[in-house]
Amino acid sequence: TEKLNLTITPSSDNVTTVSACDSYTWNGTTYTTSGIKTGPTTNCVTEKLNLTITTTPIGTVSQITLLGSSFTVLIADQAGASYQWIDCNNANTPILGEINQTFTPTVLGTYSVIVSSGTCSVNSDCIVISRLKTDSFDVNAFNFYPNPVKDNLNLSYSKEIIGVKVFNMIGRILLEKSINATTAQLNMSGLSSGTYFVEVKSLDSYKTFKVIKN
Repeated sequence: TEKLNLTITPSSDNVTTVSACDSYTWNGTTYTTSGIKTGPTTNCVTEKLNLTITTTPIGTVSQITLLGSSFTVLIADQAGASYQWIDCNNANTPILGEINQTFTPTVLGTYSVIVSSGTCSVNSDCIVISRLKTDSFDVNAFNFYPNPVKDNLNLSYSKEIIGVKVFNMIGRILLEKSINATTAQLNMSGLSSGTYFVEVKSLDSYKTFKVIKN
């Protein structure tokens, strides 16, 4: 009499989840795309890899100096990432609050940015800011308000204001107005909410300052 002593073992998957930058090698195969990868089956158990591939972000920085001003704007070239600007001269210490794509140094120094996307990050080269322009603009005799501003920005100076320009964070001129008076009102109601540079030109000097637009 033929008899069969049969044991059925249910199949199952052994799933490993991995996040990697650019590529990942598993079971001798290098993968560059995300997804479920299937490996060998041993004793009814199939090895599977749940893989997420993130491209390492661009780690370069552009530098823009606004004409006639003391502001140098550093811009991380990679958009849509997370950022942390650091002080290269201070053991790469993170600069508190500087987590945007742009950074405006206020003191001389050497700066870099950590650009992160998913689990991937890259440090830019350190950029030396060796000169901040100084001029004869008398900041004690200059006033502007309100800041933040919703509609009109009021300006006053002890000397004649020749003109005013408004720049966005990457140095593009959005507004430009001739003044030729010691007081002025600048209509910013048409600008989107955000941070802007306002450059005031007098007869012999410039002054650039930040304004928050609500």
